[in-house]
Amino acid sequence: FSLFSRTSRRPTCHYIKNKIQYKPSSAI
Repeated sequence: FSLFSRTSRRPTCHYIKNKIQYKPSSAI
């Protein structure tokens, strides 16, 4: 995944942000 490669420092933050954008209802 290029996303992880780009955000090697904190891929979790990016992943969570992406998940929130995709399904904000599921996100906290």
